This record gives sequence, C-alpha cells and structure tokens, in this order.
Amino acid sequence: MKYDTKKIVDHVVDSYRQAGKALEKAERHNGGVMASWMSEDTFDEDADAILDAYNQGKFDDVDASQLDSLMEKYGAQDVYHLMASYFNATGKIINIKE
Repeated sequence: MKYDTKKIVDHVVDSYRQAGKALEKAERHNGGVMASWMSEDTFDEDADAILDAYNQGKFDDVDASQLDSLMEKYGAQDVYHLMASYFNATGKIINIKE
C-alpha cells in the first residue's frame, strides 16, 4: 500500500473542519454551548496547525513496518487517527516510508 502524506493530512484537516462545523450546528440546534472541550474554533486552530506543520516540512519519517506498533502506542485505529494523534503528541507529521 502506498501512503500519500498530503492525502492523509488533507483528510485529517477536512475531518477536523467538518467536526467543528457539526459541533457548531449542534450547539445552535440545542440553544447553547455543549459540554465539550472542543469548539469550532479549536477544531479550526488544530487543522491550521497541522497544515502549517505540513507546509513547513515538520515531518518524522516512519517506516511502514512500524505502523502497527505506533497505532498501538497512540491508540489509533487507522493511519488518519495515527497521524492526528502523533501530531498532537509531537507537533510533527508522520511521513510513511515504504
């Protein structure tokens, strides 16, 4: 399987932005702030931080053979969750090498 770092980053960033919009919509529908430590702004800020790290080349090269152990370490179900969790822990983007 070929891993495309840009596509993974784009997917995570898009997911963050969609989650922020969904949370904002739910808050409007429920007439106030929901009990969440995240908001549309924090989702957007996180998405922007990921994009900034990508654009600045803040990568950690990771061999594809290490993915299973990293997913276990970060509690990730897939490569998208792994990239997000890894970024949150390190401030760097995983660049998977095969």
